[in-house]
Amino acid sequence: MGPNLADRFITPFDVNWFHAVRFDHDFIGRDALEPLAGSPPRTLVTLEWNPDDVLDVYRSMFGPGPRHRHRAGRAVGGSGDAPVG
Repeated sequence: MGPNLADRFITPFDVNWFHAVRFDHDFIGRDALEPLAGSPPRTLVTLEWNPDDVLDVYRSMFGPGPRHRHRAGRAVGGSGDAPVG
């Protein structure tokens, strides 16, 4: 999220609660929400994971053979810390 505290706040529009906002009366935050009503800057999405793919990635970390890699090319699931002892 970053160091900007405002990045942690959400609006009703970010979570698709358009039905919950009415501008037919005054309320705290109205001046901030009105400009966002037409085109919210963020939208909540849901990721749907394929269970077999997730198990494949985890399995590759503990068994023999090649490890899965993410888009940056680094192996998935390794520790970046030096061993202690």
